[in-house]
Amino acid sequence: MVLVCPDCQENPAWVDELDRCLSCGSTSLSRALGETTCKSCGSLVPSESDSAEKSSGAPGLSEEVADALARAFRRPLQ
Repeated sequence: MVLVCPDCQENPAWVDELDRCLSCGSTSLSRALGETTCKSCGSLVPSESDSAEKSSGAPGLSEEVADALARAFRRPLQ
């Protein structure tokens, strides 16, 4: 949960800076173990750091954890 102060909410554009689901546009996102999931539609939301790690070619800790979770829960990698 993110709290936004009342003074900041006076500017109607404050919601423009929120992260959104690429599938449905919802701002109701949940982040756990480096994975962001949309609470509205259930899709996974890629983060900028995930894209940077994958483009570097070297697996980072979050990729190792994701690989371990995929093996443990027998789900395909993304």
